[in-house]
Amino acid sequence: MVENNIKRLFRMYTISDYDKEESFLREQHRAGYELVKFKMPGFYYFKKCEPEDMIYQLDYSAEVAKIDKENYLQVFRDSNWEYLFDVNGWSYFKKPANAEDKNLSIFTDSQSKLELIRKVFMGRMLPLIVIFCCCIVPQIIINMHTISIGNGQRIFAQCFMVFFTVMFVVYLILFIHCGIGLNRLKKKYEDGE
Repeated sequence: MVENNIKRLFRMYTISDYDKEESFLREQHRAGYELVKFKMPGFYYFKKCEPEDMIYQLDYSAEVAKIDKENYLQVFRDSNWEYLFDVNGWSYFKKPANAEDKNLSIFTDSQSKLELIRKVFMGRMLPLIVIFCCCIVPQIIINMHTISIGNGQRIFAQCFMVFFTVMFVVYLILFIHCGIGLNRLKKKYEDGE
């Protein structure tokens, strides 16, 4: 939808799809729309601009934001990356795709890309696994027990059972999708791509 030179698009990307998100943002800029804002759960806001080949890169920086954000950003400015904003632990950067500039990625080697995968796993996947194991699975077991004893709370237990079963399935799908995606990226980076 385009209003007053602002285009809003909805896209969903998981933690293992950040490379696809970068490609999407680059294609929008090539089409004459530069990213100006992002709002959860997946609303991208673009401003009309001159079409240009602009590289967008994301870095998972949740740990850095708490320690020394200014020095972190200076490293990127020194390499001509323009900082846009942070969303949910991710920092967004952009840079024109000049032929004379050889550094078209914020990650200079495979090791730094693998470190990004590790940070994403520790910062996003691990907390989801903890929530899954400590909250959702025990609630399913508790509700199964309440339903089986058949006391007056049975209808509530059945409703909660449906809710937590749906949560279980959603989490399971997310784990599988993100696990496969992070593994795909890890193999890609280990192969030197």
